[in-house]
Amino acid sequence: MRSRQNWENYASVEGVDIEKAFAFSGGLTEEMKDEGSRISMLRFQKKTSFLPRICAGLSQRTAQQVIGRMRRLYHPSSFERVPWTEEDFKKLEELHSHKMKPAAISLLLNRKVRSVDAQLDKLKKKKVTPRSRPFAWDFYAKSRLIAHVKSVLRKKLCEDEESKDFFDQLYEETDGRTIVHFAMSSLPKNHKIFNFDNLAKLLRCTPEEVLSRW
Repeated sequence: MRSRQNWENYASVEGVDIEKAFAFSGGLTEEMKDEGSRISMLRFQKKTSFLPRICAGLSQRTAQQVIGRMRRLYHPSSFERVPWTEEDFKKLEELHSHKMKPAAISLLLNRKVRSVDAQLDKLKKKKVTPRSRPFAWDFYAKSRLIAHVKSVLRKKLCEDEESKDFFDQLYEETDGRTIVHFAMSSLPKNHKIFNFDNLAKLLRCTPEEVLSRW
């Protein structure tokens, strides 16, 4: 990681204790509570071009972003992180099911709020399935559906006389409306000719959602 490498190089050249990374990035430590110590450190940073050297090679980031990243990277709690276990996930899911807020959950699980938020996002993504994902019945979806209906009916017409009779029957039942309209009007009786599983995959929804739109 470039920011870590920059700090280690800076500390090595300037003879700074590498453990002071958090304080040098603006973190509040016991030592830095003293105003004199803080001013001395700021003067030392200016004299040794601390900021340009820490940001070296990171031109795509602002100085504020680089220092903020460094402060998070060397925060004391970062060295005490405990991996989330399967049991932790179960507790998290249970607490979340009771409508508890991340801040309250973090206290019970002894975790950072940010860490709890990240794990909740993972849980939500796991639960998103084609059945739970909101389906937008927009112009794109309607167009794909209509194109599919036309394609299926045209194919059926070329197969045999029975299909031709089926088409003629649809035409009569709907007073000569467009091919899609008579497919729609007769679908309750003839929906088996359409592969709604494939159509659902095409539209990224469920077969039930496609059927409900007829």
